[in-house]
Amino acid sequence: MSLINIDSKYKLVKSWNLTHQKKTLIYYPKKKEQFKQLIKHFNKSDIKFSIKSGECSYDGKSINSRNSNVTVSLKNFNKIININKKNNTVNVQAGAKIKDISLILKKINYTISAIPGGEHITIGGAVSANVIGKDSNKIIGAFGDNVKSITVMMHNGNIGHYKKNSKIFKSFIGSFGLFGIILEVELILKKIKSQNLLLSTFAIGKYSEIKKFLNKKTEFKYMQIDPFFRENTLGIVFTANFSENKANLYKSINFEVNLIDILIFKFSSLFLNLFSWKIFYKFFIFFNRNINKELDIHNFFYSSKYKHLVPYLCKNGLTDYEILLKYNKLMKVLSKIKKLILENRLYPIYVIIKKLHKSKNKYFI
Repeated sequence: MSLINIDSKYKLVKSWNLTHQKKTLIYYPKKKEQFKQLIKHFNKSDIKFSIKSGECSYDGKSINSRNSNVTVSLKNFNKIININKKNNTVNVQAGAKIKDISLILKKINYTISAIPGGEHITIGGAVSANVIGKDSNKIIGAFGDNVKSITVMMHNGNIGHYKKNSKIFKSFIGSFGLFGIILEVELILKKIKSQNLLLSTFAIGKYSEIKKFLNKKTEFKYMQIDPFFRENTLGIVFTANFSENKANLYKSINFEVNLIDILIFKFSSLFLNLFSWKIFYKFFIFFNRNINKELDIHNFFYSSKYKHLVPYLCKNGLTDYEILLKYNKLMKVLSKIKKLILENRLYPIYVIIKKLHKSKNKYFI
C-alpha cells in the first residue's frame, strides 16, 4: 500500500531527560483519513510504531522499541475545534500544546485544571500520562479529571467517540496509548476571576513546616526542597491566588532553545559537584524567600525556557523519580531520601513536593 501525500522524514527522537534517543522515520499526517491510511498500512505490513506529540516524555516512554523505527507525529493535530461557554467545555485536538491552549483560554477568562509545567506538553500527552499540576485539588486531582469525552483511533484504524459514562472511556486515561491513539479531547473549563496571580514565597527551616504549608488553602502551591535537607534552609514554598488586578501583565516568553543555550549548560556541567550545588541552593533560597508580586497566570506556569535545558547538566542525561505516597508517611519517606543522598554522595537537581489529591476516578494513576 502506497502512502500518498503524507509528509515523512528521518529524525533523531530524544526523551526529555536525554537518557534515550533513536533515529526514526516520522510520518506527519494532516487529516484523520491519512492517519487511518497509515494504521492500515502498518497493520498489513506488520510494522510496529510509536506516537510522538510534545517531546516531553521521560525516559523511553515515547521512544520506539528495538525492532521498530517508525513514528507517527501528532504535530498537525494542534487546533481548538470549539469553545462552548454555555457548557464550559473546549474541544481540542490531541497535538495542541497546553501552553498555547491555556494562553488562548486566558484571554476569555477561562482555564483548564491540573496544568503541568512543561511548555511542550500536549493535550494528548497529558491525558495519556494523566499528569498533575500546581493546582491539583479534590475536584480535579489529575488531568484526566478534566476530560468529558474523547475521540480515539483504535489500532485497527476505526475511530470511536466515548463519553465519561462509557465503560471503555477509563481505558484511555493514563494508559500511554496502549488501548488507542487519542485524536481529540473535550475538556471541562474553569472560569477564572482574573488573568493575574498574586505570588507569595515562604522560606522554611523545619520538617514540621512542610505539612503546614501543604495544607494551606490556596489556588496553586508547590514546594522546592534543598536536596541536601539542611534544616536551616530547608526549602521554599510557592503559593499563588487569583489577583483582583485587571491589568494585562503578560510578557511573551521565547521557548526556542539554540546551540548557544545548550553549550552554556554543557559548560556549566563541568563545575557541577556537591560543593557547587550546595552553594547554588543557598543562593536559590536566599533570593527566592519572602517574595510577594503579581504576575500573569501564563508566566506562573511557563516562566522560563531553561528548565528544559536542565538535563544537559548531567553527562548521561537526567534520571527522574516520582513518588506517590500516603500523606501520613511523608516525613518517613523524606528521611529515607535524605539518607540515600548522603550515603551515596548524590547531588540531585531538585526535590519537588506537591500535595496530590486523590482523583475522583479510581482507575486513574
